[in-house]
Amino acid sequence: VLANTFDKQVDPGCVTEGDYSLTAHYQSGYPLPLGPVISTSDTPARGTITGAASNSNGVFYQSRFGADESIKVIGQIAVAEQDIGKAGFVVAAAITGDQIFALNSAGVFIERVDNSRPFPKHRQGALSANEEVIMLDAVVPTTLGITSLDVDFLLGYGLDSDPGTVFYNSTPIKMVIEPVSP
Repeated sequence: VLANTFDKQVDPGCVTEGDYSLTAHYQSGYPLPLGPVISTSDTPARGTITGAASNSNGVFYQSRFGADESIKVIGQIAVAEQDIGKAGFVVAAAITGDQIFALNSAGVFIERVDNSRPFPKHRQGALSANEEVIMLDAVVPTTLGITSLDVDFLLGYGLDSDPGTVFYNSTPIKMVIEPVSP
């Protein structure tokens, strides 16, 4: 990544001081690895997590979308070999600003307003080698009244024998919704 800023004014309408931001988006032919897995406890992290968002039903993946596009967000957890077949659970969260939403067992994101309650589980049962989580499926933001939004998605898994430990992705699935151009 190369970024350049100018310290000499090249146009009267341009300034050389002030706040600015550099934003990067990606596009890929496959879901991306979501960084090293981290643990909510002292238990060493394990498993591998990939995921991405798409407006082409998985033909390619990206992070930036128009508010009128149909978006699918998926995550894939490669459960650690030692945990396959054990009783466990899968969780997923969407974070936007200071709001946290949990994906419930019906596949619907619900806002977490009471953090003293246990985090809702998306799925429970014997853990498979690969756990797929569909966080959004053919969602068109404008139909929900959304024209602009920045969301980070996290997903992970845990064991019923140690419910306080969740293994989850350190790099979120990023989805940026932008207003539709006229």
